[in-house]
Amino acid sequence: MTNSNNDWDLDEEAIELLGCLAAAIHSLKSLAITGNDLIGLGEVIAAIESLLNEDKIDINVSLDIGFRRGDSDFEEGLFVCLRINSEEIILNELNTTHSSDIGSDSYTVDYVHLVPGSHLNHMVNSTTKCNFDKCLVAKDVLVSKASRPASQSSHDLSTP
Repeated sequence: MTNSNNDWDLDEEAIELLGCLAAAIHSLKSLAITGNDLIGLGEVIAAIESLLNEDKIDINVSLDIGFRRGDSDFEEGLFVCLRINSEEIILNELNTTHSSDIGSDSYTVDYVHLVPGSHLNHMVNSTTKCNFDKCLVAKDVLVSKASRPASQSSHDLSTP
């Protein structure tokens, strides 16, 4: 698929991944508490649909979903983060830990980094999909944000 508006050349694997992401994000609608929550999710879905429909990408949007578990002595978290704009698509995983004894630590695992004209790397595997699924089915999932750049509107999707 070649897009004359934004030079994206998505291979079948990238198209399939974006379709799966859009479906997963649709499933988060039940977590939306306010209209702004729905707008934020809608912006991410619209960005994915623009890519799939070969439309111009005129938004910079990110969505972080995941959960934190633990208590005041030890806490860990797992977040799947997606960012889409006219220059790149990034999908990564953020793992966090906090211990009252030794402090906080985090690391990121990059799964997808696409730029116009590039092809999907093969880092998206069953572990990625499993971790994404864990975030979606966790009872205390936190949709931390879906936002545009500071010059545009922003939607905080934090769950109470």
